[in-house]
Amino acid sequence: MMRELAFDPSSPAPPARAAASPAPSRGCGLWSSGVVLLTLADGAYRTGLRALYTVERGLTRGEWLALAASVVLFTFGEGHAVLARRFAPAVVARAFSSTAPNGRAALVLGPLHALALARVTWREALRNWAVLAVIAGAIHAVRALPEPWRGVVDAGVFAALLWGSLALVAVAGRAALAKARPR
Repeated sequence: MMRELAFDPSSPAPPARAAASPAPSRGCGLWSSGVVLLTLADGAYRTGLRALYTVERGLTRGEWLALAASVVLFTFGEGHAVLARRFAPAVVARAFSSTAPNGRAALVLGPLHALALARVTWREALRNWAVLAVIAGAIHAVRALPEPWRGVVDAGVFAALLWGSLALVAVAGRAALAKARPR
């Protein structure tokens, strides 16, 4: 007795099915958000140490005013307006999106996708890599500042990164809990 072939070449082609992209697991979204969080937290730790060193060495009244202004301006301008309101929600949305990488690729590509540095259009990638280069240039410029001005700027950056880190934790936590609810 002969077995029938699963595919008969003379039969019409089966209808094409849309390739379903599996939804990323909650773990992949948390992993990607977590790597971004650790990067922000590392920057906060480093700038916080520099700011603390500057304060321990002593500041004049004008330098204290500059430090306070730096903290207020960076916390609101960078921490709240940029990191908390735009960056953190965008990172978490990409980390938990259906286009996020799964499996082994998520280990490397997940955080890059969450930061919109990979798996995006070439224009988005170009813009985001350029922003990253500007940030790196600003870091090198601040490192060249003499004390206490480097510490004054680092105090503001510390406050902003801390604010942004807390916002990222809150947004990622809400996203993870939303994914955990049965539908």
